[in-house]
Amino acid sequence: MNLGYRVLRVLQWMQKQYLRIPLFNGSRKDTNELPSRIDKKYNSNIITGGGEGTFMPEQFKALQGFKDILPDEQPYWGMVERVAIEVANLYGYRRIETPILEETTLFARTTGEGTDIVEKEMYSFDDRADKEGNRPNLTLRPEGTAGVVRAYLEHGMFQLAQPVKLYYLNEPMFRHERPQAGRVREHHQFGCEALGDGDPAIDAEMIALLYDFYAHLGLKHIRVFINSSTRIHCECWTAKSHRTSQRSPPHLRSVITCVSLVASILRLYSVF
Repeated sequence: MNLGYRVLRVLQWMQKQYLRIPLFNGSRKDTNELPSRIDKKYNSNIITGGGEGTFMPEQFKALQGFKDILPDEQPYWGMVERVAIEVANLYGYRRIETPILEETTLFARTTGEGTDIVEKEMYSFDDRADKEGNRPNLTLRPEGTAGVVRAYLEHGMFQLAQPVKLYYLNEPMFRHERPQAGRVREHHQFGCEALGDGDPAIDAEMIALLYDFYAHLGLKHIRVFINSSTRIHCECWTAKSHRTSQRSPPHLRSVITCVSLVASILRLYSVF
């Protein structure tokens, strides 16, 4: 077989598999035409900008609520990641990465079956059947805490010295929310978890860590407000003043006291 002919046949195969660029004019239909079912599937059009006769699928766009992180944005993401790692290590937290998929029941039990996240916002689907015919329901991770706690228990980290301090960074989270300013369906999160210790000082440390993170990013005039997830009234603490209410729960008063101490230390460092 002539070598030139063999090279030609290889090029024809490559253009069909990858490039979809015809090598000849319309008179050679046996080498030009693509199956009609493929054209219908991808709704292909001829794009003259890529060269005469170049086949390209019609333009696709990112899904609503999802966005690309372009090269010009990468330095900013890199800076935030570096600061997050630096501050997390400073406070003794170690990095953990959990799977993007978990069983749906994990989030239903930890987040709460009646919450909007579980009822309305999770991306869930039935997996393919396993050898026994079971089809587990899986969910794209809507938040980071559940997976970290699952890993903490599954790998026996409760047997280590407590508390176990873990952080996760730049892991995508998925929530089927109505896209709006500052809220998308895929977001990336930096989170810290201190497991195995109920000391209020841990809560204060977490608040101080977040304060330090913002400060290292260069943000100015930061104010920290403390509130309770319950309906019990409590005062807040700011960078300028701190007060504790007698109506606040004892645990929260302890946290406010610890944060006040941290605030004093931060102000002391700012002097130097």
